[in-house]
Amino acid sequence: MPMDEQGSASTFVELAFDNFRYRTAVKEKDLNPVWNERFYFDLSDPSNLPQLHLKAYVYHVNRLFNGSESLVDKVRVDGTSFL
Repeated sequence: MPMDEQGSASTFVELAFDNFRYRTAVKEKDLNPVWNERFYFDLSDPSNLPQLHLKAYVYHVNRLFNGSESLVDKVRVDGTSFL
């Protein structure tokens, strides 16, 4: 959805899984971003996989306000559903 005055959005995703955090590149002024990036997570204890969740947070970067970030949306996926 549009997040700035020009009707666009500059977004990135932050991924969190088993004490790891990764950030994608920022997609500037793109209302339909596709990142196509790969991330690898080393599990500290594979037996904990049923209790783990991948959390993805989508943020908008507002360049007019010193690069401040605002949360756009988030999703949580069970760890066992993508491994």
